[in-house]
Amino acid sequence: MKIFGIGQIVMWPGGNLWAGVSRVPAARHAHHAIQICLSLSGGIRLRSHEEEAWTDYQAAFIPAHIPHCFEAVGSGTILLFCEPESNLGRQLLARFPAGCISPVPAASADPVRALFSPADFDSTPADVLADRGKAALWALAGDPLHHTPPTDPRILRAVSLLKDRTDRSIPLGEAAATVHLSPGRFRHLFVAEMGMPFRRYLLWLRLQKALSMALGGESWAQAAQAANFADQAHLSRTFRQMLGVAPTSLTPPPTMGPPAPDAPP
Repeated sequence: MKIFGIGQIVMWPGGNLWAGVSRVPAARHAHHAIQICLSLSGGIRLRSHEEEAWTDYQAAFIPAHIPHCFEAVGSGTILLFCEPESNLGRQLLARFPAGCISPVPAASADPVRALFSPADFDSTPADVLADRGKAALWALAGDPLHHTPPTDPRILRAVSLLKDRTDRSIPLGEAAATVHLSPGRFRHLFVAEMGMPFRRYLLWLRLQKALSMALGGESWAQAAQAANFADQAHLSRTFRQMLGVAPTSLTPPPTMGPPAPDAPP
């Protein structure tokens, strides 16, 4: 999928957000992440197949792996993505219909839409925009007070280790040993504190690092190597699986902000 708009991209382990103005339609694609589309101006059109008529939305929920075409040319749009294996993702999947694109009721969408503005397309700091994105996802999941950071010092130390060593694979057992926990206890505590399994969190962390480096001027090949992907093709396949796009389609204009600092989803 080609670059389809002008705006900001921010990513955090477990999700990401694109805020901007769409320039071209997105061809039919699917991805592992749950997607929520919010129109700030104009409207959004979606369909499952190229032959189908478009359906108009002001806000829409797209479950994981559901093929769809997207069109919102000239419209201000917020696109939210969420890891379906996370606690947040499971709550979203329990709240919205499975297996199809569905509208988000205005009663749920309007308060979330109010969190954003056209300033988010180019000037809102990345960490502020990421916090808004996570708050929006939790509100849509029906649990707006759940957006809290981890507190267990052992998990905080493990996360610090993971952030410092995204250039190599760290087995769960090694991370558990550094904080003096058994692998089983560490696995359970990590999910409780971070909201997703260890391996999925590490994958999002590596994607975040690759995106940050590429937006900072490094080549995608250099970014792939630094984030411990086998090569640029491996990074590209992972981006497509998770977000439905090649990483090169995310290369921004100079005004676009960098990914947000690491934070729990």
